[in-house]
Amino acid sequence: MAKQIREHEYTGARGNLHFEPYQVGTDKKSRYYIENLISCTTPFPSVMPDGKIKELRFVLQRGKSNIDKFLQQLKTQNQNFPLIPNWESCITNSLWNVEKSPRTPYVDAIELIDFYLSEVADK
Repeated sequence: MAKQIREHEYTGARGNLHFEPYQVGTDKKSRYYIENLISCTTPFPSVMPDGKIKELRFVLQRGKSNIDKFLQQLKTQNQNFPLIPNWESCITNSLWNVEKSPRTPYVDAIELIDFYLSEVADK
């Protein structure tokens, strides 16, 4: 049952909606370094309205053309998109990393926003 839920909720048209596995105590330049993910959660709410953040999660489940349209809409509305350190190549691939198996880190970042405390960011 859990496997079916995970496949349904965390698989999109382009691939896996989780970027994992994240690592602690690894090279800070690694895409898998957990602090890179955490660093994205702080600016997300300040650069993008809540509705757009929720829409992004939905759009990531769709195909490349939907994602490209969403990004173009943000650009037209002069809204910034939070960049994640060492994940720059994801932006050029419509928010997906395609080196091995297609996956995106942005759903992980969006989900972490609900649990992330601003006090942690200040430390």
